[in-house]
Parts: sequence; C-alpha cells; structure tokens
Amino acid sequence: MGVLTMYLRKRDGVYHWRRKLPAYVAQRLGKVELVRSLRTKDREVAKSRATRLVIASERVYKEAMKNNKITTEQINELACQWLSDALMEDEEFRLTLKPYEAGYSEAGEGDDGVLGDISQLGTYLAEVKEALARNDLNFVTPLVREVLSSNDIDITDTSPEKKLFEKTMLRALAEFYRIVKARRLGEYSVQAYDPLFAAVHGMGSVVKKEIDPAQKSMLLSEVAEIYAEAKIRDGKWGDKTKRNSVPRIQTFIEIVEDRPIETVTRNMARDFREHLMDDLELANNTVGQCFKVVSAMFNWAKVEGVSKIDNPLKGLAPKEEKNTRVAYMPEDLEALFNTPLFNGHWRRDRREREGRVLVKDFKYWFPIVALHTGMRLEEISQLRTEDIFEQDGLLVINIVKSKTSAGERIVPIHPRLIKLGFMAYVNAQKNGQLWPELRQSSEGFYSALFAKWWPSYRRSQGLDKEGLVFHSFRHTFVSALQKERVPVDRIKLIVGHADQSITTGTYGGKLLSAQDLLDEFKDIDFGVDLSHLY
Repeated sequence: MGVLTMYLRKRDGVYHWRRKLPAYVAQRLGKVELVRSLRTKDREVAKSRATRLVIASERVYKEAMKNNKITTEQINELACQWLSDALMEDEEFRLTLKPYEAGYSEAGEGDDGVLGDISQLGTYLAEVKEALARNDLNFVTPLVREVLSSNDIDITDTSPEKKLFEKTMLRALAEFYRIVKARRLGEYSVQAYDPLFAAVHGMGSVVKKEIDPAQKSMLLSEVAEIYAEAKIRDGKWGDKTKRNSVPRIQTFIEIVEDRPIETVTRNMARDFREHLMDDLELANNTVGQCFKVVSAMFNWAKVEGVSKIDNPLKGLAPKEEKNTRVAYMPEDLEALFNTPLFNGHWRRDRREREGRVLVKDFKYWFPIVALHTGMRLEEISQLRTEDIFEQDGLLVINIVKSKTSAGERIVPIHPRLIKLGFMAYVNAQKNGQLWPELRQSSEGFYSALFAKWWPSYRRSQGLDKEGLVFHSFRHTFVSALQKERVPVDRIKLIVGHADQSITTGTYGGKLLSAQDLLDEFKDIDFGVDLSHLY
C-alpha cells in the first residue's frame, strides 16, 4: 500500500471520505489529510459523491506540488516508509509458508528450503551491495519508478534529486535483504546497519530516534563523486590522473564499505593497507600511492566542510620496502583450524561463534587451499571450474592469471587437500566461477569480499600476532619446502616466483612434470593435524 491512499469509511453510520497526504505535501497544505463527510448512509450515493471529491482533491494536490522540489528529508522519508511497508508485506508472506518450505529460492524435494533461502537472500544482498559500491543506480530503476508512481511524484530522470533517490532506495533495498535474511534465520532482534533506517523497526512502525551526528555525514561514494568533479573543475586532474585515482578510491570504499565518511576509523584504514599489501601483494611504494590518493580526498573533505574528522589514513601508509610478514607456526595453524569456521559455527553470517552449522564455501576453503598450495589470495579467488583438471593422471590447478608471468603455472593438488574434500566441492559447482559468491571489483579483483572479512575473523579468534596475515600461508608453504631441502629453483616453479638467472630461469624446469613437483611436497603436513576435518 502506498503512502497516499483514498478510501471510504463509516463513522456513526455515515460515510466519510479521507485522503492521507505525504508529509512533504502536508507541510505545504498545513494538514496531514483531507477529510469530508459525505452525509449519507447509502454506499452507492457515497461512492458518487466521493468521485467528485477525488477530482477536487487532485486540483488541490497538484497546486500544492507546483514548483515543488523534493528535498533530501522527503526522499529519506519515502525510503523509510517503503522499507517499513516492504518488511510488513514480507512478514505476511512468510506466514503463508509451510515448515521448511522455500520462499525465496527453488528447493528440490527433500531439500531444506530455509538453507536455500538463506543462500539466495545472501546472493541478493551481495548484488545490491555491489551496485552500491559501483554506483550502479540502474539496478534499482524499476523499484524507484514504482515508488514514485505510487506516491504521485514526478522527478526528471536527469535531476540530482532522482539520482539521490535512486541511491537512497539502493540503501533501503540492502537493508531489506539483510533484515529478511536475519529473520529467515529466526533472528528478530536485528537492528539497522544503515543509520538512515535506524528508526524502522519490527512490522513497519516508524519511530523517531536520536542518531549519532557522524552517521548523518555524507556517504563515501557521494564524497568521492563530488571530490572528482571538484578536482576536474579546479583543473587539478587531467584524464590520466582521474583514471589512476578513481579506481583507488573505489577500492578503498569496497574494503571499508560505503559508509558515512565521518564513521571511517583508523582500524578500517589498516584493513585497507593489509588488503593492498598482503592480499594483492602490491609493493610498499604502490600502496603508498593508493594511500596518498585516498588521504587527499579526506583532507579535501575537511577543508571544504564536507567532513569534520581528521584524515584517518594519516601516518598509516607503509614505509619504504620492508617485509614484516611472518609465517604461521604449527601452534597458529592448530589454533586456526580448531576455530568455529572449521569445527562448526552458529550460522552462515556468524562464523566467529560456535554452533552446529558448517558452511563449506570460499571462507572455509581459502585458508586450506592456501596452506597446501602456496597460492596467492587473488590466484585462489579468480579460479574457475575449468582451471582444475587431470593432467597425466594427476589433479592440478592451472593458474592462468597472476601477479607476474612466472605466476602463471600448473600447481599439483596436495593429496591431503583431496582427502579434505576439495575435489568434491569443485565437482559440485556449475561451470564458471569456482566461488560463485565472489564478484569482480572495480579494479578487476575477486578477492575483495574475503579480504574485508578475513582480518576481523582472524582477530576475533585471537590470531592477532604482528605480521600474521593471509599471505602468511604462502610464507608457511615456502618455509616448509625449504625445511625439507627442496631445491630453490623447484620452490620458485611451484609458488610462481620469478627466477632471474639464465640457467634456471630461462632454461630450467622445462622437463619437470607436475608429478616431479608434487613429489617435493606431497608428504608435508605443515606441522598440523587436520584429521578432524575429514
């Protein structure tokens, strides 16, 4: 049901007509609704008289809307009302479902519809967040058209108000899927993540609530947009600078999420640094350039009055080339592989808490694959089903794109990885991306979602040793091979390190088979017993 409704109602046996008005129309008219007595107890007579009032009220309404420019406050009100109504309608819909019946997914006979729904809702939520991150406003165009039409509002497609409304409705849609997913899990105490919708509770009632001023600040994506426009107008950016700067800012937003600018913390900046250095393996100088670009935006925002906070990235850029990464020691691995992620967690989106659910998706497999192959995070993230196949009777992973040309290689699959069920997972996937939950970022990477989640999970389990990051699995793998006295040239072939020598780099390794390479590490267990995961 829309905000604007017309209906008849009886009062003491006499029919009355009422037209409820949106707040922004009510402000102009000085009343919240139009009410008239139809002075009849006969329904047909009442309908006839109501028709004339509808026509008359349209004239009043249109007059009130003349030259009306919808404000940010009015846009927010519409989005909150839509979310409230949508949650109420969803609740009514789910009351019609039978136990274990799927409501949002296609579950086969005997399948648990709840698990299917949770997965599908998670996909919907990821798609909306991706649209937010990429500022893809077309994603929500049909919904915006529907909301505007039901409220008799006409906004020019090219107007700033239309873009703002589309962005706000994207935020509302993200909240909708997040809350519905939580409710499908039986969690009704869930609160709004987005501060704009903190007032929307339960079955659609809307209450006023004090909001932290920082939560009211402009979203990062909005700041990035006006920052780029200002730099171009001021002649500070040419085409080349824009091409180099915008993707770096976009990557920052993808890692910390599109949030109000004044809520960005220094720990979020550290997560961004860790992603660039340890997950994408960028050189310190390159990371420094990324920090320089994002820092400039925060400094500009404060000078221009867009934000009140100091630059949260200040002093956090890495120093010139200094490798502080450490390897996972056996005790670290023992602790990690006995956390809820691997032994059973509460639910799919709460893996830091012990429970009886065990979801074996990319979050589960990435640490296991990295430990047993020495692969980089992005190399694992971008895998496709066709990249894993049998060669000369041996299962291998074909890395077709890597940080360097040396990284494009064939990696034999460790026997324990097969025993742990990796190939069963691979065979269960449809053709295409091996990890269907992952989406390509604006800079072409698939690892952003995991890179954003992993540091917080690792720290939540007490694995917060300085220099212990996801890339540490690669250090552990190389160290294990070195301990077994595997020749350096073979280690380089297995992990994809460039070899600068003529003898081993240019000519070496040409006759080595995948079996030759596997023989070098197939019996290594990296100092940790994983039999409890079989």
